[in-house]
Amino acid sequence: LGELDLTPEQVRQIRAMNQARRAELNQALARLFSANQALDEALYADVLNEEEIALRLREFQQAQAEVSRLRFKNELEIRKILTPEQLVKFRELRRRFAQPNRPNRPANNNIPQPIKRLRQLPKTNRPQ
Repeated sequence: LGELDLTPEQVRQIRAMNQARRAELNQALARLFSANQALDEALYADVLNEEEIALRLREFQQAQAEVSRLRFKNELEIRKILTPEQLVKFRELRRRFAQPNRPNRPANNNIPQPIKRLRQLPKTNRPQ
């Protein structure tokens, strides 16, 4: 947002919005993290329980949907604050940020989540 030449009033509005939503987003992220851990535990449990996995997957998807909803709601509110000229620049910044070969982007962002989770397991617990 620093590259958008925001007015002091726009900065105040965005800060107030972020502060108001911070607790809700942090709670949603904590639920997502917890749901992800529970899904991993169900997937790699000693005894396969597909009903448990399906339940944990639904919980994970619900938590993920809530985080997405909050993030897009936040972006919608930011969009309402921006002028048309700032919106054009904001779109360009987002487009540059989303590029897969962008400098300083962690190399493992293109690795599917299940593979990332497998890499986090000790080698003795990884499926063959």
